[in-house]
Amino acid sequence: MTTLAYVGGYTTKDRNGRGEGINVYSIDGATGAWRHRQLLRDQANPSWLHLDRPGRVLYAAHGEGTEASAYAIDPASGELRGRGRQPTGGTNGVRLGIDASGRFLVCANYNTGTVATLPIEGDGSLGALRDLVALEGTPGPHRIAPSRRAHTRTTWPSIRAVTSSWSPTRASTRSSPSG
Repeated sequence: MTTLAYVGGYTTKDRNGRGEGINVYSIDGATGAWRHRQLLRDQANPSWLHLDRPGRVLYAAHGEGTEASAYAIDPASGELRGRGRQPTGGTNGVRLGIDASGRFLVCANYNTGTVATLPIEGDGSLGALRDLVALEGTPGPHRIAPSRRAHTRTTWPSIRAVTSSWSPTRASTRSSPSG
């Protein structure tokens, strides 16, 4: 059995990046050997990747960027084909996830302390920004936390999304009920 691996990372100088984009590998189940299948170049800092549940679309948040991207996965080869990008309404998307309904991509924008919701179209591409929520509350007193930082987002079947904000001394969560 062969497993596919999608590997992103930092690509730009300001992030001390050494990557070149998104790499696709096949991993031989018997030997554990990795074989490079594709390099999707010119993808700025695809540092967080998220695969949809059926395994037909890969989504990327771009570190220090302002967009999320969608890539169709070829069912035979596992190779990627771009499906477009959409602005997330904030900067430095650090986590992506798909809500419990499978209809929305949720992106935590670290630098701006916001959480973006983008609709997922029938072909897996992303629609225009549907919702943008700013995290509220008092940030920690540490000099590197002048504002709330959206850092993690998680879904459970009973709720749409939970987003944690980070500061060196405080953490908070925000949730929205499914429906």
